[in-house]
This record gives sequence, C-alpha cells and structure tokens, in this order.
Amino acid sequence: ISLSHKIDDVVDEIDEIAINFNILNIKELREDVKEFFDLLFNCCESLTKMFNYFKNLKNYKQIKEIVIEINKIEEKGDALYQKAIKNLYENEKNAIEVIKWTTIYNCLEDCFDSCEMAADCVEEILMKNS
Repeated sequence: ISLSHKIDDVVDEIDEIAINFNILNIKELREDVKEFFDLLFNCCESLTKMFNYFKNLKNYKQIKEIVIEINKIEEKGDALYQKAIKNLYENEKNAIEVIKWTTIYNCLEDCFDSCEMAADCVEEILMKNS
C-alpha cells in the first residue's frame, strides 16, 4: 500500500508540473527546463526498470543499483534546481516571471523527491522481505 501511494505521488507531481504550465500560461521554456525534463525522463525510466525487477524479489542486487542511480539523479536534480533558482533571481527582472518560474522549478524539484521516495520505499520492502 505504501508503495502504491509513493507511485501515485510521482504521478501527481508530474501532473502538477503540467497543470502549472497551463495555469501560469507558460508560452516559452527557459533554457534550463529541457535539462530538467531530460533528467526527469531518465529518473522515470529508472523507476520503470526498477519496478520490472521488483516483480521478482530475488533481483535485490539490480534493484539496489537502480535505487542508487535514482538517488544520484535526485541529487543532480537538486543541483540543477539550485542553479536554476539562483540564475532566475539574479537575471530575471520581471517579478511575475520570477513567481511563475519559481513555482515550476519547485514542482520539478518535488517530482525528483517523489521519485527518490518511491525508490527508497522499494528498497525498504526488499529489506523487510530478506
């Protein structure tokens, strides 16, 4: 049940990104957003791979490697988030744009966190069943 909630959180965070692009009326992407999306795509691919291995609890080693990979992706997401926020506050002169993009960047960072929490939940389940 806990894992299904974590997976739902990932989906909700991705949905939140899309919703905010719509309600904030984002018409153009900032340069760094593609890097966020590429990293997020890699993170979700890793989650999918991990869940495929999770079908058989004997795949502990492969799952553990993917959990570590997801944790590293989340750390890259954190670094990218910090860089993007710093750049936004240093260079954007339009206060409304600062508010809009702060919201988007926060959603992206939350999404990385939820992916990491789902991976950590899988690892917890494996440890309890070993």
